[in-house]
Amino acid sequence: MLTKEEVLRVMQGPRDEWEQWFMRLPPTEYVNLARALRELKSGAMAVGCMPQSAIDDLANAVPDTLMRDVVNDQRRGVSAPGWLPPESTSINCAMCRMRLIAKSLRES
Repeated sequence: MLTKEEVLRVMQGPRDEWEQWFMRLPPTEYVNLARALRELKSGAMAVGCMPQSAIDDLANAVPDTLMRDVVNDQRRGVSAPGWLPPESTSINCAMCRMRLIAKSLRES
């Protein structure tokens, strides 16, 4: 019976060797090969592709309070941007007065 250890040992070798090994594999072992590959894949998914030290460094780079604020903001949904100044049509605004004067001069 084919084991995941044997499959892993073969796959760690040069590609042409494991391709030849696969071609010599009897069809009755295909089910065991699929089972071994599933086990290897599930084990790799559980471990992840990054070393734990890299994950720890990333987690330490961002303070917990910042992440908490980001999550709370996302829970509220998308909000209207508050930092953009509203379009002003007030006569008291100096720029608006200048625009109105220029517009009236063009029209006359």
